[in-house]
Amino acid sequence: IMKYCGENKYRIKHSLAYQVIKERVGKIFKENDYCLYSEDILIFRNGLIMVKAPSKEKARSIVTKAFLYWFMPIPL
Repeated sequence: IMKYCGENKYRIKHSLAYQVIKERVGKIFKENDYCLYSEDILIFRNGLIMVKAPSKEKARSIVTKAFLYWFMPIPL
């Protein structure tokens, strides 16, 4: 996790395929030519995530919780 441009934004690298993420969050996030985005999270096609958060720890927490929510098996 790296702080970006001195702002409250953090860059996180991930290894999941963009298409897989898009299938899970496509109805929640908007999409443009470069990324999926919400108010606080941008998920780029190249494997980077930008998170708006007050600290590195909070950025990690936001992404961890989001990925757990998006990719947990749905109970039958």
